[in-house]
Amino acid sequence: MDLREVKACLEEYCILVANTYSLAKAEVPDGEFREQAKELNQTFVALLDDRLKEAKMLSIVIMKEMVAKYEEGDDSLDGWVDVMLALDKLKVETGRAGAWRDECLRKEAEISEAGHRSMRFRAYLRKLIDERRARSEQPD
Repeated sequence: MDLREVKACLEEYCILVANTYSLAKAEVPDGEFREQAKELNQTFVALLDDRLKEAKMLSIVIMKEMVAKYEEGDDSLDGWVDVMLALDKLKVETGRAGAWRDECLRKEAEISEAGHRSMRFRAYLRKLIDERRARSEQPD
C-alpha cells in the first residue's frame, strides 16, 4: 500500500464530502422553481448520506490496514503520520456534514409531526363545526 496514494485518496474524499455538503446545505430560494430546488436539495442530502457512509468505510479499511502492518512487526509507522492527519481531517469534515444532515432530518421530522397535528386539529374543528351545524338545523 503506497501511503502517498492513501493520503491523496483521503484528501480527495474529504473534498468530495465538503463539496457535497456545500451543495446540500444551499438555501432554497423562493420563486417559481422552489419545489424543483427543494427536490434537488433532497437529492444532495441523500448523496451526502452516501458519501458519509463511504467515508466511514474507507476510514475503517485504512485503519485495519494500519493495524495489520503494525501487527506484522512493521515498526516504521513514520509514513502513517500523514495518513492519520488526513483521516482526522476526514473525520472532522464528516462530523460537520453529519451533524448538519442529522439536524435537517430532525427538522423534517418536526415539520412532518406538526403537519400531522395540524391535520388532526383541522379534522377535529371540522367535526365540531359539522356537529354544531347539525344541531342548529334540527327542529326543536
